[in-house]
Amino acid sequence: MKKFLTFFVTIFIAITTLCGCGEDYKNATIYYELASFPTTLDPSVVGDSTAAMISSNIYEGLMRLDYDLNIVCGAAESYTVSGNTYTFTLRDNLKWSNGDPLTAKDFVFGLRRSVDPKTNSPSAQKLSCIKNASEIMSGKLPVQNLAVTAPDDKTVIIESVNSAQLLSSLTCLAAMPCNEEFFNKSAGEYGMTSSTVLSNGSYRIRLWDFENGKIRITKNPNYNGSFVPNNTSVILTKDEELSPIQRLENENVDIAQIDSLSISKAKELGLNCLTFENTVWLLSVNDTKFSKELRSVFAMTFNRDKYSKSLVDGYRVTSDVFPAVVKGKDTVLSPITFSSVSPLTAFKNATGGKPLDKISIIYYDDPVIKNALVDIAGNWQQLFGVTINLVPSSNLIDLQNQLKAKTYDMCLFPISANDTSISGYLKQFSVTENDLQKAQNLILGDLSIIPVAVQDTCYAMTYNITNANVSLRSEIIDYSFVIKKD
Repeated sequence: MKKFLTFFVTIFIAITTLCGCGEDYKNATIYYELASFPTTLDPSVVGDSTAAMISSNIYEGLMRLDYDLNIVCGAAESYTVSGNTYTFTLRDNLKWSNGDPLTAKDFVFGLRRSVDPKTNSPSAQKLSCIKNASEIMSGKLPVQNLAVTAPDDKTVIIESVNSAQLLSSLTCLAAMPCNEEFFNKSAGEYGMTSSTVLSNGSYRIRLWDFENGKIRITKNPNYNGSFVPNNTSVILTKDEELSPIQRLENENVDIAQIDSLSISKAKELGLNCLTFENTVWLLSVNDTKFSKELRSVFAMTFNRDKYSKSLVDGYRVTSDVFPAVVKGKDTVLSPITFSSVSPLTAFKNATGGKPLDKISIIYYDDPVIKNALVDIAGNWQQLFGVTINLVPSSNLIDLQNQLKAKTYDMCLFPISANDTSISGYLKQFSVTENDLQKAQNLILGDLSIIPVAVQDTCYAMTYNITNANVSLRSEIIDYSFVIKKD
């Protein structure tokens, strides 16, 4: 009998220990290396992928994405549809991270603020499926005309002009709620410091240290939704001395976004890699310095075979302005066509037989793209006898300012999609046409833009990280799903 009891106790201890280990991951801290350090976490105005990722984890809209990237209820418990009118019923006992009640009017204010032209929200275009949103964004109607109302604290009513897109649009950052009283008290600094962030998502901000490049988000104790995190907290850092791949190799972090050149190193280290194509490199030919005839010559002689061998894994030649995350992996678009006249004849006609002055091409300093650009410039130099000077730039914001001011001859730069929205991506080109082929024809039609290459984004993570679900539909990591096991 004694032996039997000893055996039973041993088995019981073993079982309970294993059960306990199964829950240990819920006390884990995830360490993530940031690609850049955010300056704002205001969901209506964030414009870069880093800030978007953090904001997506600390806010929750009426709708959200589940682990399989299906659109499901978020702050809304349910909704009904009658024609083009959607009625959302909020969950019981919704609260902000400071404990204040979250009500339907917070969604009304948040949506109105996002479509207000004064806010200049990068993702507001995704709300154009709401009645009167487009007219408000263009300044034709006041924000009070947005067809979003709150008849009581638990009900949000939205009239749509495109029902097929509404639920998806309500998952975007522009659709997040905003507490009007708290916003006004922030006095122009809303979302810019830990004390001026009021969130309602799975996580809340506990530390935002600008000096040391560190952010800590922890489980939001006031969150009353279906997406309670599988971990205690996430610490996000930006190391200025070590690269993301070095941080991963040194086991300083669990997850990091790495550049394409580091993918092979990551695989050598046994890291798991998730990649997707979301960046396009474009060459802008200044239309104030080169005639359309001459721009046509540059476009027709843009020999992609010449530089294709200079591209490594993670980069590919393209003739499209859309990355795969926007157009779809298997979508094929028609390129711009040219007349059958020979390039030299076209060049002589465009220049009147006169030689060209030296051309400078400024480019964002990426080693792979630099090698491709050397081949591109060499081809034009050989064809037309023009001297081409390559000028690197390490500051993307400065490059963007030069593009706006048109203080360049030619400029090679990257443009990225933060999600799969066609309208959101095209806003960067000031194009509102949602048909892919028509939109591409509009962008390439005046021959001042030449697509060069597409580039993958890669997330690398250690072997003990699971459920970091990043795909072509969303490059945002929802940390509530992420599990870290010892």
